[in-house]
Amino acid sequence: MKNQRRFILKSFGAALVFALAGCNPLSGGKRYPDYRYRLTVTVNTPEGLRSGSSVIQVETFVAGPNSIPQPNKLSTRVRGEAVTVDLGERGVLFALLRSETSVDWAAGALMSAVEPVRYEEISDEIKRTNRSPRFDIMMERTLALTGRHEIPRYYSNGVKRPGTNEPASYYPMMVRFDDLDDPASVVKVDHENLSAAFGEGVTLKRISVERTEDPITRTLEARLPWLSAVGKARGTLVPNPPRRLIDASNPLIQYLAPSDFSRMLYR
Repeated sequence: MKNQRRFILKSFGAALVFALAGCNPLSGGKRYPDYRYRLTVTVNTPEGLRSGSSVIQVETFVAGPNSIPQPNKLSTRVRGEAVTVDLGERGVLFALLRSETSVDWAAGALMSAVEPVRYEEISDEIKRTNRSPRFDIMMERTLALTGRHEIPRYYSNGVKRPGTNEPASYYPMMVRFDDLDDPASVVKVDHENLSAAFGEGVTLKRISVERTEDPITRTLEARLPWLSAVGKARGTLVPNPPRRLIDASNPLIQYLAPSDFSRMLYR
């Protein structure tokens, strides 16, 4: 009886873990095809154009209707790292995997290049099934995307900069380091005013995305060899950030995490 009870408890525990992970075959979850894209940042300088790129992979899942704790939740997982643009003696520009308004910016960067779904395209399906196929159509268009496309400079759906009535930037958050060997020397860079960080005549030319099958980029740790160790030691680049509630829509520089630079540190 004791062994039987132990077996039942183990079986129940395994089933619970399976359900919590959204992997229960009975939950009806879905995994969309993975895809990769190349994110490229190009900068004007007095010495000529400088650019850097990174290949990023996006994995997308939808939990089933019986999944615990959030049925039908859409989740994404990014594998890749920030873009670095080497400006020589001027320093290095880092375009992160996050934006100022979203820690998951990189998961939707390529999708921003596809044509939006009009309500007329999905209204019949919504009436028939009471379910919107909008995301399915957006994913189909993303997987079929060809060529290079510029990232929009601002959100087009009315998202505002925190505390202002101005449109929020859709660009990734950008930073530099006063000292590449010191993670706490990280400084936020204004993409509208790169010259303030890198000298007169330095401006952002464009940020683009392009579907690719190239391998995921893994070069950042050669430039920032401390990144993995800092990630294991603490949650932020700057040690001991203020203990207060964080407004995720307006991240302060002291809350930047190693995962904003790389999602490949411990793989």
